[in-house]
Amino acid sequence: MIVSGAVFVGIILLQILYLLFVTKAYPKTDSFNLLTVAMEAAREGKLVLQNETGYFAGYTNNYPFAIFLYGFFRLMLFLGIDHLWNAIIVLNVIMIDLAILITYFLVRKLRGKRQAAIAMFLIAFCPTTYVWLTFTYTNTFNLPFCMLLLYMAICYQKREGKVVNTGYILLMGMVAGIGYLVRATMIIPIIAVSIYFVFSLYNQYEGKDRWKNLVRVLGIFLLCFFIITKSFAGYERRFLKDPTMSARLPITHWIMMGLGNDGGFNYDDLAYTQHFVSYEEKQAKTKEKIVERIKTTNLVGLAQRKITRVWADGSDESFTYNQRDTGERSLHRYVNDNRNVLVAIYVQIFRVLTIVGILLAVWHMLRRKVLLQEFLLALSMFGAIVFFLIWEANIKYSISFIFMMLILFEFGLEDTITCLEKFSFSRRVSMRAAAVSIAFLLLIMNLGIMLIKMDHFTNQKATFKNYISNGSRRGDTYYKDGAIRDRVFTQTFLTNQSFNRLRLIGKKLKGGDESTVYTLRLLDSNGAELEKQTFTKKKVRSNGKIEFDCNVGKVKKKQTYLVEITKTAGEKDSIQFGTKHAQEFDYIQNGVFSINGEEQNLDLFVEIFDEIEETYMSKSSYFIKCGLILLLQVGICGSFGILYQNSKRIKKRNET
Repeated sequence: MIVSGAVFVGIILLQILYLLFVTKAYPKTDSFNLLTVAMEAAREGKLVLQNETGYFAGYTNNYPFAIFLYGFFRLMLFLGIDHLWNAIIVLNVIMIDLAILITYFLVRKLRGKRQAAIAMFLIAFCPTTYVWLTFTYTNTFNLPFCMLLLYMAICYQKREGKVVNTGYILLMGMVAGIGYLVRATMIIPIIAVSIYFVFSLYNQYEGKDRWKNLVRVLGIFLLCFFIITKSFAGYERRFLKDPTMSARLPITHWIMMGLGNDGGFNYDDLAYTQHFVSYEEKQAKTKEKIVERIKTTNLVGLAQRKITRVWADGSDESFTYNQRDTGERSLHRYVNDNRNVLVAIYVQIFRVLTIVGILLAVWHMLRRKVLLQEFLLALSMFGAIVFFLIWEANIKYSISFIFMMLILFEFGLEDTITCLEKFSFSRRVSMRAAAVSIAFLLLIMNLGIMLIKMDHFTNQKATFKNYISNGSRRGDTYYKDGAIRDRVFTQTFLTNQSFNRLRLIGKKLKGGDESTVYTLRLLDSNGAELEKQTFTKKKVRSNGKIEFDCNVGKVKKKQTYLVEITKTAGEKDSIQFGTKHAQEFDYIQNGVFSINGEEQNLDLFVEIFDEIEETYMSKSSYFIKCGLILLLQVGICGSFGILYQNSKRIKKRNET
């Protein structure tokens, strides 16, 4: 218990260090839409979800979470906490850590304190424990509910021979209902628990008691679940602009999308479904598309791509998400951005080992040919795999199941070690010899990989972009009122870093004057002109980017720079410039966007970065980092070895 507590405290400290010194990623897509709407509504004192068009028209599953966020932000404002973005990050960390504690007690219930301590070590070395701390979405908020339901089911099963505890089952139904409202994929462990109850209670009782208890337990559990979900469905309508939800997407839309090229989200499918007006027409047309794709798609190949997409990526797409960072923290680029190759290797190795451990765990469960409580975890994982074979596949979907994966990973390792011990002539000698041999092979393999890759990292040059502002990775871009007309657009930003690229975004206006000329000026804090360039709509690329070269060196102290855009020739505007609109998120930190000197409640879309060509690192730096990786591996193996030997001694002492 002391070891587990120390590891848990260490995890919390590492999470704090990660937030302080590595990253503070800004929200995007679903997270951005939910947070901005809930924050702005909390400040106004009223939440109305615009579900006639736009994001909330299609994503009806996120209504409950949006309402919860609104309530949470109202509470924070009532308590005098104005930094809502920081508050929700803290809550997100609490939810992840709560799931870690529940995972610990679940493993302790099944396998004892020793295995629970090993589970804490695995969680401490798992990348998911840290990389999603700023990702405030249903994936992470669902984690504690998912693990708590499994834990409660297992605890109930330990009460053999006792009278059915109605209150306990009601509580399980409440956890299931609330978890489902947070994230719909909670239905997977709910179904797994229901199936497990059927087999377990069937074997536990005989005759009439068997069916009586089976109907009672499942009836109470599922009835409570349905009452909570259906009651909230009525409650949430008061927050909707269109209570009938006529613009909602049918379930068949997500199945159709899951039959696409890689089974993932794509805007073409979304546009196809939203093209139809009525719900019934959307449902009918997507059903036709499903039948068409089943006939023309290689389903085996698609299944392989979808399994790889959801489960194989060790980062769970966190690198892509966390790249939306200020870039001011030096460790960020080595963990999440363009120089994170070694970290990427680590997270991928960890995921491969996790999958191998899960396969070993399932093999040992099937080999025993008995219904085990641990099989509930495997059943949930199997349900998740099947579900995402049918549904739209997203890399981040595996986040909600990561702690189940780690438990099975651990069980697979332990059962394999136990199995090897049984078949050894001399346990002490053979196990030590096997451990030393495996460690030696891992060392040789790692050294070989490091030597092979040394030339790539230390000699071959690559292009790096060190961002000061990265607008394309932060929220959505708006073009309303983006035409200059006779006005002056200015955007300030604060930095002491060097930069040689400046990028805007714009849309070419139909009917715009081809000869219209715009002027961009870059000024320093003293008003001195550093750059001045003119451009027309021809400079706008197909992706909307408008790029300029500049050459500003690094200075000792941070200073404020100003980007100024004016129209210097032509009658009609030919470009509409993009802006970043969100009251709560300062997309250009310490920057101000003004029109004719009047400050606006948004930022101009502007990317400022230093594009350089150099090697990943020097040879000395490469050897130091390789050495740290080897030390980390030795530390992991040593920790597990010491923990394993101590548990053996304690077990032997108790036996004597």
